[in-house]
Amino acid sequence: MRIGWILGAVACASVCLAPVSIPASISVSSAATNSTQERRDVADYWQCDNRVGGAWLFGQAPSACDAASFGEDRLALSRYSALILRDDAASESEVSRYIEDLHAVLRDAAAHYIRRRKPRASPIEVVVFRRAIQTLAHQESYWTHYRIASDQRLKLMRGDLGHGHGLMQIDDRFHFVTIESGEAWDLIGNLAYALDIYYTEWENAAKAPCLSRADDYEKRARAAYSAYNGGPMQICRWTNANHRWARNDQGYHQKFLAQAWLRRVENPKKAASFNVGCEMDGGKNCSSSEGASGQNAGGGTHPVGQWIRAKANLDLRPKLSGGKRGVWLAGERAQILDFEIRTDASFTRAYRVRTEDGKIGWIFVGGVVGGVSSQDQWIEAMDGGRDGWIPLRRGRILAPSGIKIRRVPGGQSIGIAEFDSVIQVRDVIVHGETNEIYLEIISAQGMQGYIYAGRTSPEPTVARWVRAEENE
Repeated sequence: MRIGWILGAVACASVCLAPVSIPASISVSSAATNSTQERRDVADYWQCDNRVGGAWLFGQAPSACDAASFGEDRLALSRYSALILRDDAASESEVSRYIEDLHAVLRDAAAHYIRRRKPRASPIEVVVFRRAIQTLAHQESYWTHYRIASDQRLKLMRGDLGHGHGLMQIDDRFHFVTIESGEAWDLIGNLAYALDIYYTEWENAAKAPCLSRADDYEKRARAAYSAYNGGPMQICRWTNANHRWARNDQGYHQKFLAQAWLRRVENPKKAASFNVGCEMDGGKNCSSSEGASGQNAGGGTHPVGQWIRAKANLDLRPKLSGGKRGVWLAGERAQILDFEIRTDASFTRAYRVRTEDGKIGWIFVGGVVGGVSSQDQWIEAMDGGRDGWIPLRRGRILAPSGIKIRRVPGGQSIGIAEFDSVIQVRDVIVHGETNEIYLEIISAQGMQGYIYAGRTSPEPTVARWVRAEENE
């Protein structure tokens, strides 16, 4: 890494993001008995007016009670309108719409949270933490928080005889102050509270005796769940198949592997209906979305893999330090292989690109002056085509022996993406100083997972592994 620059594959959160405002002291789960709040003997279905049932389906888990017991309906209806499911309109298409909108919020919230708390978290850790949180919401509530029931009242999901509140099932016996204050009534408040609990155990799991490596993120997710569900002393509970709550750990792991919500998500990169990070940080006027989380450095920097078009002629340099290989002409397209940002006040950006005719080099697109980026004067983002180099939507396997499909990037192998087969690409993850590319895919046989697809630095190797086929 050059002094004064931030490499594209290394998260720039340490310079782009301010410290998170979410507290770091909570360490108790919905079912745990360890809490900084005093345990209360709360009656079953306390403050549960006009209770209704439900079904163990996404967005419709039982039971539910009037949300107005803990917050104003008008606020929830105005702030989270896209995240409310109507029981009388719960068609297949409406449930899929709801899941896709909630998926965007969970995706952005988990990525935003871990990057705030842990600026140097690797892209792979961010990806698995995000999946762990989506799994947690499935395990706890089937992605259920607000519903409008058949009585036309806004309801809040209440599980475990009414003690579990909302999306992440915050238990009123162990978190009474949080429940009574309305924090768990609010969707983002409920999620942020649970994120703090889970993240504490995620970090504890890295040092747990049942993990041999901190970067075994699948096992780390399981350990963090055991502690979330049973308290810190239960962090290795998942290894005991005879434990009285083993079915909880097994259920969590099965959901982690299956990612059943993805069957309902047509566009996994769909922008959230509001700026999730802004809401989590207690901001105001958070209506605009911050977009899908990914390898974006923030501040408008385009991610590795993004197609861009030159709006003016730009020098194409062989090295970041200078030299001139040629000119990238206005109107021509290129795909980003890397980016670097100066850490001084200018935040000058440079992109390493591969042009349509195969030239590779660095372009400079200016910096930030008076809080305004100048890069839009020089380049614009656009969709790629079949001649793309890093696959963004579809790709063909070029490695003669195929490529192993893994549960998580670098994790356990679960199958093979065969040579010359076509894959669907759901996401691109860029990791390490050599920009190692991992693709989240669905194989020709329908298997979901991650494949390694080469690197972009110092010399690109992607073409040995995959070829993009965007528009076939």
